[in-house]
Amino acid sequence: MKSLLKATSTAASLLVMLVLGACTPSALPSGSTSPTAARATEAKPVPAAESASPYGITNSLDGSEDLPDGRVLYGHISWMDPVIPPYGALALLAGVRDASGKELLFGDADAGSSPAPGELRQYWAYRLNETEYAAPLTLSFVVQASIPADGGSFVFDPGPEPQLGQVWDIRQDVVVNKQTVHVLSAEQAGIEPGYFLFTMQSDSNIVGAAITDLAHPPSGGGGGGGGVPVAGAPFRSGFGYQAPLPPGPYRLTLTNVAVLVPGDWALKWTP
Repeated sequence: MKSLLKATSTAASLLVMLVLGACTPSALPSGSTSPTAARATEAKPVPAAESASPYGITNSLDGSEDLPDGRVLYGHISWMDPVIPPYGALALLAGVRDASGKELLFGDADAGSSPAPGELRQYWAYRLNETEYAAPLTLSFVVQASIPADGGSFVFDPGPEPQLGQVWDIRQDVVVNKQTVHVLSAEQAGIEPGYFLFTMQSDSNIVGAAITDLAHPPSGGGGGGGGVPVAGAPFRSGFGYQAPLPPGPYRLTLTNVAVLVPGDWALKWTP
């Protein structure tokens, strides 16, 4: 999906972006009115589905905007538990069906709003690329959240002269937050030596991770992937070492993990 986060205010926000692999819309000028709030008067707000989520998450539809060849739907996700930091949760649209069961085409749109500093809220917007459908529509969402990890780590030794594009089989299990993450492999990726991309997989609801080497300062880092996450699917996380590359082996520590939050996040909407 296209990026949804452009937060640059704090180091914590940057770490969240590494885990989620996403960005937020740019902030509004001080004193300006939220476009999303203004559009909310154009359609009856739809309450979020109830969920047993321990994070106090709600997902809501705020309004819509007609286009000549479609429509944009605007909404937001909010949460109460500060274990999920600002910018730390996303509501990702996974599918749209009309009343007849027809699947509708959709894509990302500009939400036009961003949360206030420290606010536990994130805005979303999606464009329906069709105009002919039977109401009401069912919007099926997946909710992803970034939470701190309890410090699980694994060891990686690239050898004395790692080469760009080289791949290493790791096959180590890391227990993080009482869940197991399988570290499958590593690749020296990018265009410069020292950046390693690790492929991981979980048997639980963990779908992403941020990693660091506590013994060596990073030159960069990041996640991989995109689109709607799927439980059990492989995901990637990267870490870059400063030049000259320090001798291995290295111990990489998981600092945050992205999880799929259980719950019925579907919303109903009638034009």
